[in-house]
Parts: sequence; C-alpha cells; structure tokens
Amino acid sequence: PILPPEPILPAKPAEPVLPPETIKPAEPAEPVLPAGPIKPPGSIVPEAPVSGVEVKTTAPAATGMNTFLREALGLGASGDEVRAMQEALNKLLEPGARKLDEDGKFGHKTEDAVKAFQKTRGLPQTGAIDAATRKALEAKPPLAKGDTGADVTKLQSLLNQKRGDGQALDEDGKFGHKTEDAVKAFQSANGLPQTGRADEATLAALEAPAPGVTTVPTATAPTATGTATVPTDEPALERGEQGEAVKDLQRKLNEHRRAAGLDPVAEDGKFGPATERALKEFQESKGLPQTGAGDAGTTAALDNTPPTPSLALGARGDEVLALQKRINEYRRAAGQATIPEDGKFGLGTQAALKELQRHKGLPQSGTADAATNEALAGEPTKAPTMKRGDEGEEVKELQRDLNKHRLAKGLPAISEDGKFGPGTEQALKDFQTDKGVTPTGEADPATQSAADASPKSGAKAATDATSSELEILARIVKGEIPALAPWEGKVAVAAVVLNRVRSRRFPNSIRGVAHQKSQFSSYNQRYRQRLYYGKIPDYAWRAARAALAGQDPSRGSTYYFNPYLVNPSWARRLTFVRRIENASSSRTKRLTGHDFYRER
Repeated sequence: PILPPEPILPAKPAEPVLPPETIKPAEPAEPVLPAGPIKPPGSIVPEAPVSGVEVKTTAPAATGMNTFLREALGLGASGDEVRAMQEALNKLLEPGARKLDEDGKFGHKTEDAVKAFQKTRGLPQTGAIDAATRKALEAKPPLAKGDTGADVTKLQSLLNQKRGDGQALDEDGKFGHKTEDAVKAFQSANGLPQTGRADEATLAALEAPAPGVTTVPTATAPTATGTATVPTDEPALERGEQGEAVKDLQRKLNEHRRAAGLDPVAEDGKFGPATERALKEFQESKGLPQTGAGDAGTTAALDNTPPTPSLALGARGDEVLALQKRINEYRRAAGQATIPEDGKFGLGTQAALKELQRHKGLPQSGTADAATNEALAGEPTKAPTMKRGDEGEEVKELQRDLNKHRLAKGLPAISEDGKFGPGTEQALKDFQTDKGVTPTGEADPATQSAADASPKSGAKAATDATSSELEILARIVKGEIPALAPWEGKVAVAAVVLNRVRSRRFPNSIRGVAHQKSQFSSYNQRYRQRLYYGKIPDYAWRAARAALAGQDPSRGSTYYFNPYLVNPSWARRLTFVRRIENASSSRTKRLTGHDFYRER
C-alpha cells in the first residue's frame, strides 16, 4: 500500500470506543488542509524491500526528553489507554492512598501518581507512561490482603520458615490479617517498606538463603582422623562455557521460564547469548544483580521450586485453548456470546476471565490462577429461560441484544423497557426464525447467547489481541490513512491487517503481518518517523478496536492502495472489492481515497 507523503492531520478527540454491536462512531471533523500541491512519493516503489521494525519507545538519552515525552503517554493525553493505566495505578496504590479518577484524562494527579509509581520501581520519574513504566504496570501485582490461591500458600510457607519460634501461620492459601501482619513484621526486620504486601523485593528476600548456610558445592580434605567437609569457591558459570553444568543450569532456568509463561531456552549445554539474556531476566525478577552469570545467589534461587504457573495476557498454547473452552461453557450457560477459541490469551480472553471472576467473587486479576481454576472446575449454572410476562434488567438486556440484530437488518427497534410483552415475543420469534431454530418466543440460554453475539451484517468473528498487538494495529491506522478519511476507511485499513492474519498467504500474527517487507508505507525508511511513531490519535485506537471486534468495511480485502497516486501492476492479479474515500473535494479524494482488493 502506498500513501502520499502528506502530513497526518489531527482528528478531534472522540468518545471512547463502544462494543461492536452498538458502535456508532462520529466522523472526525475535517481539518484545514495545508496549502500547496500534492507531491506523490516519487521514489517509492510498492515492491521495493523495506525492513520491518519493532514497536518500542525511544530512550530519553537518544532523542532528548521533550521528544521522549511526546512519544510516551503523558500529560494531556486521553482515551481508553489512559483509563486502563489509571485502573492499573489504582490497584498498586499504597494502603490508604487516595485513588485516581478513572476518567481517561491524563491530568496532573495522574502524572503525580505515575511519578510516585516510577519512584517505587527505580525508574526515571518522568511522569509519563513510557515502555519501561508500561511494562512495570503490566507486571504481576504483589500479593495482598484478600488474595487466595497457591501463590499465597507458598508465601505463608516462606514466612513460616523465617519466623523462627513465632506462632506459625495457617498455610491455607488465604491472605488475611495474620498474613498481612507477618509480612509487615518480615519487611520491618529486613529494612523493606512496611506495606503488608508481598511485592518482588519482599518475595526475593523471603526466598534468599538463611545467613550462614553454604550454597556452593563442598570438597573433602583429609585429616588425621578421616575427612572433613570444607567449602570451596567454585567460579560462576559465564557466557562461552560448555558442559553438563551449563545444561543443568538451562534445565532449571527453563522450569522457571515455563512457570512464568515464557519460551524455554535451548538445553544444549552451551552458554550463549540466549542463555545469558534469559538469566538476566530471571535475576531481574528475583531482585538479584543482573550479571547474566550463574553465580551462587542465582543458582540458589534457581534451586527453589518455581511457582505454579498462572495463565495470563500474552500466553499461548493448548492450556490457553482449554481455558477458553471452559470459559465459553460458562458463557453459554449464562446466555452470553462466546470468545474465540484460538489458544491466544489476548484482551478478549482477559476481559471474559475478569467478568467470570467478578461473578465468582474472586479478585478480578484477569489471570487464571489457582483460585480461578478451582472455581472453573465447578458446573456452570444455566441462566433461566425468559418468557412473556417477565420483567427486569435481564429482559432489558435481551431487548437491547434483539435490537442490535433488528437494526443490522434495517428493522425498527422494539421498546427497551424491561417488560417481556407481545412486541418482545414477536421480535424473539423473528430472531429465532432467522437462526433456523423453532420460534418458541422464549429466550432459553442458547437463544440468549446467540442474541448476545454481534450481528452478521458485514462483521467477521472477533479477533483476540494482546495490548502490544493492539498498539501495532493502531499505529498502522495512524500511519496509513489521514485523519480526514471516512471512518469506515480507517476501520477497513485495520481489517486488512486482520484479514492477512487469517489468510494462509501471510504471517499468522498482527506483529508478523505488520513487519513484512514492502507492505506498509508507514514502515518506509523515509516516512517511518513521521507516520508510524509518535502519539497515537484516539480515532486510530477506536478503529483498531472496531476491527478486532469484527467490523470489516473492506469486505475481506487483503490489499489496498491510493489509486490517485499509484497504479501497481500486481493489482491486475487481484479482485477489486470497493473504493472508500472522502469525496467532498478533488483534493480530499486524492488524500483519502483507497481501493481495496482481495485474492482471486
């Protein structure tokens, strides 16, 4: 796809994105266009190789603090991403601290909260959400009062080992007042902030060997009466070494990596860059010096049994697939639409898990911990069948769902008054007829689940994505299509990326598709800094979410380009689908027009 080297014009802030079934985005106001003729990209050839790049935030030292803050999420920003960060900050506040308003507006209070958080994590106190701060916010939260599960049981066991002659805690996996008091006492004795929460520093101190315990191998030396054991200072394993000791180190390292949901390193007995990098990550997670070498403290930490793995955002594989299937059993029983069963733990899976945890009275962590898995082991409770004469919020929700489908078919909406009368009954019968089931006029769990799903008019199945994949998709929308383009054109650009993910001819991930060579103008070396990087406008976030939710104005297309600027030869091998443009003037048509194609 080829874009003109025109500046991407800013759009006015829009309302936060709505769910796919009710999204009614307003068209951004048309900004004043710059004067002067349009200059097409003279030397850009669609099929010329362009190297892909990773999404990352540039360090302050490299670009200067002002540029750095502009590229990060900082003062003045607004939208769903700010709201999500405010929610994450509130979860990490010290006891008694005043919570932020989760209003999606990055003001001075949010900035102060970010600085305070950065100080506790040893990060530069910029007050902006840069890559390092985002990573720290998305890290696993500390154990605190109210938490339950295997991690709490292990914490209680570690505390009991350090309490000496004190009264032992019940290792029941429930973080109550006694456990909180024990954590505070341990923190006080070890010079740590007395928060009563088991953060990384506290856990690292708890897992450290007791004073006086020798953790290095020993050797024997002869004496007059036999042999005596004396400690030896065996050198640490370092990069470049080989052998069984390295292989054993890699094996133990992989036990911890798998428990954390990370990919294992090769257990080949060769201490290379990958092993060193993985070892530094492990040392960082345990609060140890990041030497990248297998020293005594690191090997002692590796010898500890890794925690029971908890599936979380970013995980993939059969365990995630089994979790999604189990979640869907509960959603069907409750009359809710199912989530994609693709083995990828993305934002959709996380949201569904949080909702389930809320119904079960569990902490809404969005991770499949021991307590959540135990709750999922039970039998789902089926939602009651609704019928004529019923009243309440459940009926109102059913009416809303029915109206989604009626409006998608061009039918008038029914009253959403929470009263199951003749109009609701007839609308339900019409819906059941459309679905090919017996039109009973009663909403059983299966009918409720079908009604809760998005209408099929031009919408594909929802696609799951991690937060980093969502950002990549939003950046592509930002860089590939101007702000004054029609709303459906912006969503169509994001949909093309997702259609490629689904196609066998392209990589099977958003990141893989985005980084393919010679595909997106926003990755071209000449325009990358201007088009791809920088602050992501709100319309780009909304368009990316709309496409992930299933909207596809491109109608299955996998290619697009601006027909007013280029006429690529490869388009002759494709099938033309449609053109989307802002036709208010010839100039805006040239700026915003895109033709969409798909494979024959």
